[in-house]
Amino acid sequence: MKSSPSVLRESLNWFLLASFFFMHYFVRISPSLIDVQLMKTFSITIKHIGWISSFYFITYTASQIPVGYLMKFYSSRFLIGSASLACGVCALAFTYATAFPTALLSLLCYAFFGAFGFVGAISYATKKIPQYASLFVGMTQSMGMAGGFIATNLITAQIQHHSWQSVIGQFPIALFMIGLAIFLIVPSDAQPSSESVNQGAAKPTVNIYCNSQTWFNALYAGCIYYPLMVLTEGGLGVSLLESIHHLGREQIAFAVSMVFIGWLIGGPFAGLVADKYGHRRVMLASSICGLLTIIPAIFLPLSSNMLSICLFTFGITNTGIVGCYSLAASMHGPENSSISVAIANMSTILIGSILGGILPMLLETHCNATFIDGIPYYQGADYQLIFGSAMIIALILSYVLGALVKTR
Repeated sequence: MKSSPSVLRESLNWFLLASFFFMHYFVRISPSLIDVQLMKTFSITIKHIGWISSFYFITYTASQIPVGYLMKFYSSRFLIGSASLACGVCALAFTYATAFPTALLSLLCYAFFGAFGFVGAISYATKKIPQYASLFVGMTQSMGMAGGFIATNLITAQIQHHSWQSVIGQFPIALFMIGLAIFLIVPSDAQPSSESVNQGAAKPTVNIYCNSQTWFNALYAGCIYYPLMVLTEGGLGVSLLESIHHLGREQIAFAVSMVFIGWLIGGPFAGLVADKYGHRRVMLASSICGLLTIIPAIFLPLSSNMLSICLFTFGITNTGIVGCYSLAASMHGPENSSISVAIANMSTILIGSILGGILPMLLETHCNATFIDGIPYYQGADYQLIFGSAMIIALILSYVLGALVKTR
């Protein structure tokens, strides 16, 4: 076991790598907060906002396996540092886009490079601080949630007084600074010889894909994360809750940001519990608590304070994915941890990506909208029928899949 100074040094390196995952959330969640402004700028409809979310996360998903393989053979410093710089360029391109296809292409490129953040930070921690693997999985995801919380409140406050281009245009500077800091400070953790790794890698890699436990675990990740993705990243979360609870947009945005705060607290705690008591207990408890908290948030009219409390509680308990990721990191050995985590992370986004493209189209084609200044608005009951039902089914499936996962 490593000494305390060594653990502290590696923890600081992990923090810098995870800072990219934190910062990339600022642009990642922005479409759900500037949806009205985007519709006005590019003369698009709610269907196109759904496309942004769907195509973004499909790209993010498709990037996971290549990212996992690259992490096996190249250093986290090089890959994440380069990705941070590239995301800064993509964010700039998004802010200066004059047509919807250009804006969409910029976001898709951003999604590809953003995929290095989570897998890279976890891969580094798993290799350098394996005795605290679940804890660092939880803290890595919490870094993203912290970014989501700050971004939600910052963008919501500034978008009232500034154009969306000037608001989003602030973030590339931070991405450039993080990328440069990673290159200057974080040491290389690359494999000493890619040739020696390759000699025995083929069979274990095949076993990862042929193992049913890999896919039970990965599908659990997608189902447990889907409700959170709808609320915070799906492009329609604020509009959905606004229609259901009839509260102001700033009140809804603050309530949604409480999901991130809850996750920020619950993520590391779930990691500690998973390390001590087992992954599956955390996974199953998260599914049950998710059902108990998402039902009132989606199907009952709540005051601003009660909605914030409900979503805060949901955030704290929606942390079963920590057990899922830490299990993935250890399921097929440390040499394949990046690939295994990438598969789980791929599933996390894949389910939301598919439904993110289908459900808004169902909403648009089967429900009647009220148009105000050319912007479509839907009734809360329409959102409940389409999105609420999908979230409930996803959480039930997550419990079933979690029960099928074999773990300590």
